[in-house]
Amino acid sequence: MDRLALETQTLYAELLEQLTALDAHRSIGRVPGCFVTKIVKGDTYYYFQYSDPGGVLRQRYVGKRTPALDKIVARFQEERGGRETDVAQIQRLCAQLRAGGALTTDSAIARVIKALAESGLFHLGGVLIGTHAFTVLGNLLGIRWTQHAVKTQDVSSPVKETVSKENFRPLTLAPF
Repeated sequence: MDRLALETQTLYAELLEQLTALDAHRSIGRVPGCFVTKIVKGDTYYYFQYSDPGGVLRQRYVGKRTPALDKIVARFQEERGGRETDVAQIQRLCAQLRAGGALTTDSAIARVIKALAESGLFHLGGVLIGTHAFTVLGNLLGIRWTQHAVKTQDVSSPVKETVSKENFRPLTLAPF
């Protein structure tokens, strides 16, 4: 295990701060996808179009075009502009972290984790476990695991367990 350079650790802290701020300001403009219209028998209808984690393009019916829905779509488009700036900044930080030696996951796994996060799973108490959690932990601690240490060889099954003084032991980390 090696220490990440201080600059890389600082970039990771900046990324964490950016992602936390982005999550705290979630709004309709942060939802991945876009509104599209279809004309059926002379009436205009709104659909929301998005790609699922597998890359399949989907459309969901929203409703017949009304002034109220027009306001929602306008708000979505207005808030979308700020999102693009935030996403570009996050992508720059990620590229700098990769160049600095931080551990990353492949894009397929990243899309799945992103979909889980966007679904609200982690806000509801879901926890990332296994290899990908171990990767995040190394970056958070400012260390780069060796390749053979990154891949866990176990099968993890999360279990809901009540934490009390009787079954809680504080974690002690040895100095580096």
